[in-house]
Amino acid sequence: MRTDDNRLFTVAEACTWLGISDRTFRRLRQKGVLQAAKIGGSVRIRESELLRLVADPVSEDAEESMP
Repeated sequence: MRTDDNRLFTVAEACTWLGISDRTFRRLRQKGVLQAAKIGGSVRIRESELLRLVADPVSEDAEESMP
């Protein structure tokens, strides 16, 4: 049995939940700020990872270095 923080979100669900675009999601993942897994060809994100990101937002320096 899994707990709520282990729920898996799709990219679209995660973007909606975080209030970010798909492009921003890809940038965060590429920079290693957001961890995601590929499962059967689909990218999934744990709810605990989304909560971690919200609790520890990206610093301004990291945001400025994003293209």
